[in-house]
Amino acid sequence: QLDKLIKLGQAMKLMEQVIMPVPSRPTLISYIKNRVLNGKVIFNNYYVYESSLNEFLLSFQLKLLICP
Repeated sequence: QLDKLIKLGQAMKLMEQVIMPVPSRPTLISYIKNRVLNGKVIFNNYYVYESSLNEFLLSFQLKLLICP
């Protein structure tokens, strides 16, 4: 199964459902560059792999449960 690429802006909208405030665009770009989020750049547009975004959001939710 192919791992879908999600545009960074769309990923930020999905993050709003879990994270408040959502990390800034420059922060998310640094996460991609530093491999915190698995993504790629295509013609100066940043994308995040769906599986990476899901893992990132799940780990965030788990941290909230452990340390509310």
